[in-house]
Amino acid sequence: MAASAISQERNIEEAEERVIKELKEINKPFIVLLNCMYPTAGAAQEMAETLSRRHSVPVLPVNCLEVDEEQIREILAKILFEFPVKEIAVDLPRWLATLSGDHWLRTQVFEIIKDTAEKITHIREVSNLVDAVMECEYVDGAQIAKVGLGKGSARVAVNISQDLFYRILAETTGLDICGEQDLMGCMMELAKIQKEYMRVKDALDEVEATGYGIVMPTIEELKAILARKRAKEEAVAYRMKEGTRSRETVSDPQYIEAVQAHLREKLKAKYDAKVGVIGRMSDGQLTQMKRQVRKEEELTEEDVRGYVCQINDFLHHN
Repeated sequence: MAASAISQERNIEEAEERVIKELKEINKPFIVLLNCMYPTAGAAQEMAETLSRRHSVPVLPVNCLEVDEEQIREILAKILFEFPVKEIAVDLPRWLATLSGDHWLRTQVFEIIKDTAEKITHIREVSNLVDAVMECEYVDGAQIAKVGLGKGSARVAVNISQDLFYRILAETTGLDICGEQDLMGCMMELAKIQKEYMRVKDALDEVEATGYGIVMPTIEELKAILARKRAKEEAVAYRMKEGTRSRETVSDPQYIEAVQAHLREKLKAKYDAKVGVIGRMSDGQLTQMKRQVRKEEELTEEDVRGYVCQINDFLHHN
């Protein structure tokens, strides 16, 4: 009887191996159900694990006589994960794709993804890609974001260390960037430089094409020229009012500075008086007053900020 049992077990194993081999050859999705009386017992779980390693397929121990709806759903889910994968999308930080093709970080991350993805044939193996990417020292995290079982697709999200972003940015640009504050300062400075360059860009193109170029003044510069002219005229009038008629003893910058200081004092006195009666004004008048203050070119930024803050404080508390 012992020999008969051994022979029967061998026949089962041979049939098992033959069927599994045939299903693999025709590339059909399948799992192995290990029918046993006590599927949660240690022996059943150990046998399922052994068979899974031997045949490289999922093995699920079940009691076919007592299988319920929940177990049927689990079986169907495992079968769906055995379908072939047709597409794997990997979400990487966009800045990584802007690096040159031979950059060390881009090369390392892309090679890991490529080498692992080439070995993936089934949906259930997508987790192998996550594990492989997580082994990279520069990756903060990776996870399966979405699985389309009906389409055989999967999406994997990969996160790169934020500190590494600033390190790469500093290496690539040659700028000293260690965090958000440094980045903002550099961007503002570069924007200013770009603005200045755009003024002369067309002229430089003309120089290369024809040998000469013209830089046209901006509207702001034209306004500044007119403002200086007006300031000079008002300075002359101011000096004549004070009883001094000589114009030769004072240079243009001195005229402008004197007029600007005089106008600033006049404007400050005007707005100081208005702030003194701020309680009598309506909200609309206060809003209009803020607009006027911001338009006053003779006032300093500190002056404008002070008046606007006083108006806002009054509006907030009333």
